[in-house]
Amino acid sequence: MTRPVVLVLVVLLGVLLGACSTPARSEGTATPRHAAEPVGPVSLIVFVRHAEKAGDGTNDPPLTSAGEERAACLARALAPLQPDHLLTSEYRRTRATLQPLAEAIGIEPRPPVAAKELDAWTKTLLELPPGARAVVAGHSNTIPAWAAALGVALPGLDADGNIPHDDYDRMIFVVRDADGRALTSYTTAYCTSP
Repeated sequence: MTRPVVLVLVVLLGVLLGACSTPARSEGTATPRHAAEPVGPVSLIVFVRHAEKAGDGTNDPPLTSAGEERAACLARALAPLQPDHLLTSEYRRTRATLQPLAEAIGIEPRPPVAAKELDAWTKTLLELPPGARAVVAGHSNTIPAWAAALGVALPGLDADGNIPHDDYDRMIFVVRDADGRALTSYTTAYCTSP
């Protein structure tokens, strides 16, 4: 296995085991749980920012060649997880970021609602079924808000509360219990040089 795949699997195993047996511990915040409380089926939501975009002067640019390489790396890293939900914003760059993963697992990415519709996104994320494994591709300004709606405060944001403009390699794992509470979250880098 490649280094990113091994890293993701080790991190994921640690996150899931930690969610089932210990209070929340993460880089970021989540609702603490006591080990004696039953957890039930946990759900995993993995947030990623779209890969590098071209500067083509439009508001819906394609990925650059580096972005396409990062999307392929992301697919290699997350395909072993076998996600059952791929969610994107309505923009081409988020769909293109998840397209290699979609092809690898046979699920089409779908934009549930417009990226700016926080309430609708929150509803979509909260209504994922127990045991879901979702990958969500968003933007520097939407991912922090979507994570916050699940009870997770992301570290390392800029002064405006966004993921820094040049940060394309952040992967945020959020583990939720059957009641929808965030048990733990973990932020890691993937494909740091696509």
